[in-house]
Amino acid sequence: MTSAMTRRPAAAVLAAAMLGLTGCGAALTADESTGQKAHGDEQAGQSEPATEPASAPATPSPEPEPTPEPEPEGSRANPFAIGTSMGNETWDLVLDTPREAWTEIKAENRFNDPPAEGMEFWIVPLEATYLGAETGTAWLDIDVKFVGSDNRTYDGYCGVIPGDLDEVGDLYEGGVAEGNVCLEVPAGADGLWTVATDYGEPAFFAAE
Repeated sequence: MTSAMTRRPAAAVLAAAMLGLTGCGAALTADESTGQKAHGDEQAGQSEPATEPASAPATPSPEPEPTPEPEPEGSRANPFAIGTSMGNETWDLVLDTPREAWTEIKAENRFNDPPAEGMEFWIVPLEATYLGAETGTAWLDIDVKFVGSDNRTYDGYCGVIPGDLDEVGDLYEGGVAEGNVCLEVPAGADGLWTVATDYGEPAFFAAE
């Protein structure tokens, strides 16, 4: 009976020991599982930083086109209108409307030769006021020419003409010369008239 009593506690102790080992194993497993889960949660919380998309390079704005400077008034590209008063410190000039004038010239002197083939005689009325301190001679100091659409300059002689500027003598300050200048130009006078004084640069006038 004593032997039985002794074995039962031993069995009980053994059972308790087994239970303790079993419980310890379960606890360990639970801790490992908890640790792995916590470690996984930590990794999940550490998300990769967001990568911003690379911005496209800015397109440079086109350079504005420079505004071209206007051509000077009275130049070939920007001629004066007929009738415009122009001049310098010596002369003030006004060109009146040019006209084809062979009939007038033929009537002025029957010995005048006609213009060459393809050419015409054109009269240019001119008014010139002398502004200098000494004296001026209009027909010597003022040079009228024609620049055709063929880019050639014309100043051919017309013969004896009515109201020739050559007939006006010397002028003193404020004196006015009125007369005609005549040129032989291509038929139709398609081009520009030019006027220069004292051998200076010419001013251009539109034919129409």
